[in-house]
Amino acid sequence: MVQLEVKKPSLATNTPFSLDDLRNAIGRHEIVPYFQPIVELRSGRLWGFEVLARWQHAKLGFVPPDKFVSVIESSDLIHPFFESILNQAFAAIPPGFPENLTLSVNVSRAAIGGTNLSGGMSNGMLSARQQTADCWPAVCHMTSS
Repeated sequence: MVQLEVKKPSLATNTPFSLDDLRNAIGRHEIVPYFQPIVELRSGRLWGFEVLARWQHAKLGFVPPDKFVSVIESSDLIHPFFESILNQAFAAIPPGFPENLTLSVNVSRAAIGGTNLSGGMSNGMLSARQQTADCWPAVCHMTSS
């Protein structure tokens, strides 16, 4: 008989932050979206922006995403985290944002499980759209984690 054990990432003993730190960071919007341009190399044409989560911790300074995202994905924080990043990203889109540009978001399997992904994106887009008259395409990329 073969037994398989699935281990979820957990806080390493040398991780200087706790799940409560992450929970508070999400609630206080300390984990914020950064926007990386997506450019077609051949033409140099700007296609849009990829949304990247970044955490500027009050005491630790910049915490790299590879130190906190896997912890969030393996906890009950994945849905509040994803919703917070989406809402902040859509709210940051300025009036007059060109309709031909995309806003791309990386989505892990953990973020999809048990949540209404399209509903959350729609709500974020509708909320942001109330502040502008513009509409824009959003693209989701499934990540391997």
